Amino acid sequence: MSFGSPDGSNPNGAKATIEFLKERMAVNPKVRGLFLSGSFGRGTADHYSDLDFICIAAEDDHAGLVAVWRAALCDIGPPVLWRQNQVRGYLINAITPEWLRIDLSVAGESGLSGRAQSLVKPLIDRDDLFASLPQNLPDRAPRNNRIDYIVSEYFRVIGLTAVVLNRKEWVTGVWGAGILRDLYRDLLLEHCPEPDPGGALHLSRLLSRDDYQTLSNLPYPGADLDELLDAFRKISTVFLPYARSVMETRGMEWPEKFEQATRQYLVRELGVDLL
Repeated sequence: MSFGSPDGSNPNGAKATIEFLKERMAVNPKVRGLFLSGSFGRGTADHYSDLDFICIAAEDDHAGLVAVWRAALCDIGPPVLWRQNQVRGYLINAITPEWLRIDLSVAGESGLSGRAQSLVKPLIDRDDLFASLPQNLPDRAPRNNRIDYIVSEYFRVIGLTAVVLNRKEWVTGVWGAGILRDLYRDLLLEHCPEPDPGGALHLSRLLSRDDYQTLSNLPYPGADLDELLDAFRKISTVFLPYARSVMETRGMEWPEKFEQATRQYLVRELGVDLL
């Protein structure tokens, strides 16, 4: 059986796959619930969205239902990727031959904890679990502990550039520049209010246009000393004022001693101030 493109508007695409998997799981009474989450659960799916399912069942039935799920996917087309992890239930990541990405979480009723009716769509709901969910979740608020980690991690990583550059590990330096950019991205995302923001593939939707443009303009250096030094300085020029403003606004203490120690270390070891 082939379902073609993952385009939800294609009758042989995602919508047909959802209906097929729903029918296959519905005949098994051990499936107490099957819900769509992610973009399809929120109603924001596009041509490139993956399928995220939550299967609710008794713990003793989890392993058997994973086998049922795999058999159903094999009828669509034997997955070219199958990853299976067991942590308080099962998490399955699969990709079909048509490159439709299908994820499944198999859990007890707690698998719906932290969810809301606006974030999931019931496909099978034998125990009326959907009705017990709140209609919406409150907006996310920035987390001080996360902000503190991001800022301190920035100083730790940029301090390590002294080791990397003195060892002439230019490729590792490129990686380090990517980490610093990612830390700026993560700090921006702390102010995204969506309770279920989804993954990194939706970044342009989650950030404001100005923030996304600023992030886009940060340098992507090659494995070259001058490019790396320039990139580290430019990223710091954007990250540090923003991070300081965030912490001041939230009444948090800036890690002044860590900043000064890192600055002095970089000047001592590299002869330049990257902060």
